[in-house]
Amino acid sequence: MASAQNARLYHSTAILLPDGRVVSAGSGRPGTEQKNAEIYSPPYLFTSGGGAATRPTIDSHLSKGVRPGQTIFVTTPDAANISKVTLVALSSVTHARNMNQRFNSLTFTQGMGGLNVTLPSSANACPPGTYMLFILNSNGVPSVAQFINVNSSNSLPPGAPSNLGATATSTSSVSQVGA
Repeated sequence: MASAQNARLYHSTAILLPDGRVVSAGSGRPGTEQKNAEIYSPPYLFTSGGGAATRPTIDSHLSKGVRPGQTIFVTTPDAANISKVTLVALSSVTHARNMNQRFNSLTFTQGMGGLNVTLPSSANACPPGTYMLFILNSNGVPSVAQFINVNSSNSLPPGAPSNLGATATSTSSVSQVGA
């Protein structure tokens, strides 16, 4: 595989892009910062001859909110050749650590004109947030991701706490509120 052109150390980032490539940027200590970025194109994006691999496509627009455990229909003309469906959380990287890294392999069945894809039912495996949904063909080539918003499994937002109280006091020049 291709080597990086610059060392990426502690203050760096590496982020999966929706097209399956990876951007690597930053690094260094004060005075040696890398103020540049590199984009890595993994071998799965190419044929053995070096040309671009044929990608499966997602025709659905999936940005609407879904819930953990929900089954969604993903429209694709490539349904018969799909071997894997994945859900990848958007990155939140600092200091070479991805604090939001999540990868889920999803169960799916082929349907007429697409795939019936089931999201993980556990909020621990799939907490609320924005994810990239990829479909992969039998050669391991991914589609360009579609963004999907996973909402809480609870349809109601949390209510205001009911056990709080406050009293206001005032001194000559300072007002305070205390519980």
